Amino acid sequence: ACSDMSSAQYRFSATNTNGTTNATQAFTIEADDLNIIYVAGNNSIANRSANQTDLLVVRINDTDNRTIVSSGVNTTFYVKFNSISYDSGNLNTTNSTGYATHYFNATCTPTKHLVGDKDWQANASGNACYKNTGSQVLNLSVRGDILLEFTTPDGSVNYSQEDTINFLGATTDDCSDALVTTVRYFANSTTSSFQCTTNTQIGANAFQCNYLTTLVTERGFYNVTMNANRTNHYNNATSNTGNP
Repeated sequence: ACSDMSSAQYRFSATNTNGTTNATQAFTIEADDLNIIYVAGNNSIANRSANQTDLLVVRINDTDNRTIVSSGVNTTFYVKFNSISYDSGNLNTTNSTGYATHYFNATCTPTKHLVGDKDWQANASGNACYKNTGSQVLNLSVRGDILLEFTTPDGSVNYSQEDTINFLGATTDDCSDALVTTVRYFANSTTSSFQCTTNTQIGANAFQCNYLTTLVTERGFYNVTMNANRTNHYNNATSNTGNP
């Protein structure tokens, strides 16, 4: 039993008419070995915005007794918040059928989980009756959102043919940090459209594009759209609409 773990001895005793001989041998009653079996969460997606959780599940097996452990075995889940370091971990315990679960919530604070593929692992440790052990290294992908601030055109100015239309917008991530993205600007009317493609980055995360109209640029009212994308972030777009 777990309470028997200790440094112990056993003894052989042989007795005949010439007396008794004893032979003693030391041995150790140690904690059981565990095996952590992967169940769910490998190659999953963890969305960082708000409180969107990603379910990670393992099951704990007692390899010495060849049985699934009972409830109450401490299991800590660790997820890397960058390419090198794991976070401080989240402690859970197994249920009555040996499953340990963690609803991973990628955060911005106090630790910012960077986007991209990240390692995660479950460790069973601090259990009196079992040896410390870790699972295989598994994977999940943290995804972020792109927040847009579309400044101009905003519908407050009318342009004449051969004027330059200034497109200006900025992008941040869902942690409100400056984010460099690929930005495209579009203008669409009921009968015509054009795209401004030559962007200039201003500061950390603003993007400006100047579109020179000509005499063949069709007259009329246009809706303008800002579109942004970046790897491991969800694409986003927003529009400004003038009032004819």
